Amino acid sequence: MGYCRLVGIEDAEHIYRAAELFRYNRKVFLAPPWRDIYVQDNQRRQEWSEAVHTYECIANAYSELDYDLIELPLAPVAERLAFLEDEIAIAV
Repeated sequence: MGYCRLVGIEDAEHIYRAAELFRYNRKVFLAPPWRDIYVQDNQRRQEWSEAVHTYECIANAYSELDYDLIELPLAPVAERLAFLEDEIAIAV
């Protein structure tokens, strides 16, 4: 749904129905855009503003589908990993 909105496809009802029917785990981990480490390369072609807009579209879609959004901290990899491990341990 988020990517549909990003590219201007608002009337994809079959995608919305599928998103409601085929649910994932209630918790969704999101890596927010992080300006300090953002670079463009051959794999990451989006400009910063488009990356932010992509994140917003995806986060809004998950939120509308009533998922619990958990943003990863803007921190070194080891701290992000520890955060994920703590969150996952709480769920078990």
